[in-house]
Amino acid sequence: MNLAAFDLPRPSPAPDPPKIGTSARLALERGFAASTGKKDLRPAHLLLGVLDTEIGTAVPRALALAGVERTELMARARETLARESW
Repeated sequence: MNLAAFDLPRPSPAPDPPKIGTSARLALERGFAASTGKKDLRPAHLLLGVLDTEIGTAVPRALALAGVERTELMARARETLARESW
């Protein structure tokens, strides 16, 4: 089947790249702060940046609904980072 046979609209131009939101930017900043440098950033650092969110309710509420204890998960992430640094 030929697409030219259909009366399709022309594709719209690609939108500007999305801008990172304040919450995501702060989580990344906290993740970088937990690492020893930009080259050492690991997933556990980013997890710590997200879990360290005190303002807002989305992260704490989602974790509570999932039955996850935030402080325990933060401790496990720190333990993982300590083991990885050996």
